[in-house]
Amino acid sequence: FNNQRKEMESAIQIAKTINRTLLVPMAAKHTTWWSKYHYLKYDSLVPMDLLLDFNEMSKYGPKLVAMNTTVFDMERKLLNQKGMLYVKHPKHRVNWKGDEVKENLGDPSITETVLFMKGPSMYHAWFRKPIMFKVREHVVYSPYVRRLAIEYMKRLGTHYNAVHIRLGDYFRHGRFPNPRSFVNGLLTEGFSTDHVLYIATEPKRPKGFFDHFEKTFKVKYASDFGDIVDSFRDNFKPNTINDVLGLIEQMICVGARKFRGTSYSNFSANINYMRTNRESHFPEVPEVRRQIEAKMESDAVKEST
Repeated sequence: FNNQRKEMESAIQIAKTINRTLLVPMAAKHTTWWSKYHYLKYDSLVPMDLLLDFNEMSKYGPKLVAMNTTVFDMERKLLNQKGMLYVKHPKHRVNWKGDEVKENLGDPSITETVLFMKGPSMYHAWFRKPIMFKVREHVVYSPYVRRLAIEYMKRLGTHYNAVHIRLGDYFRHGRFPNPRSFVNGLLTEGFSTDHVLYIATEPKRPKGFFDHFEKTFKVKYASDFGDIVDSFRDNFKPNTINDVLGLIEQMICVGARKFRGTSYSNFSANINYMRTNRESHFPEVPEVRRQIEAKMESDAVKEST
């Protein structure tokens, strides 16, 4: 989903630049390349406005409309109704400046035509970083996703820490992390053995890889809280549960006291970004921590009496 989020950021800026309404397709489970995403059926899709905060994104400028249909059906419907112009990103991944986007996509003669960014074009960078940083401030997860993350936080306590170890990314880069070295690094960084260590995305475990983690820390995974997953399972297709859980786990990591991710991973990179901008991406964290601490104090008083 992090790649889809990046594409969403570019699309918002394009729509703002040429003063267009942005038609947003459904979010999809993880796929290989755009061609497979284009033909996904409903059982692999999730309404984007259930995952992202459309009210917050609209504050940035363009009007957003969630098209809760498959990309294939959306393309066919719009093509029949209004006509369509297929847009490709400029060659060699050269970033267009704002006036160049206007020049190429803002032609008044095509105002009644739908501009369709088909293919791999949206994954490339369309604008320079300072512009994209401004957009990114407004592309936040929905209150619904944040509420689900808060349910996990309440179980983990106020001082939990988190890690994201994406072993597949290490393998692709010809590296394999040493569990003991990784744990020692966490201890050096101040990860307390007295607090819960949440391991995000619960990777497939090579035999014994997480044994040292579990011996050293109070390790928790999403599967330790199956009742929370059950509470939102009915709102999504079975095919998409793990992908939605990934978004929730990102927010769990954003709310952690300390976090360490995988340097190769967009999943970890987005967590680190949101942690440095927590006041806009997860503003509820301070209040949630206060509530948890108040409950712990209240429970301690009850036990003592």
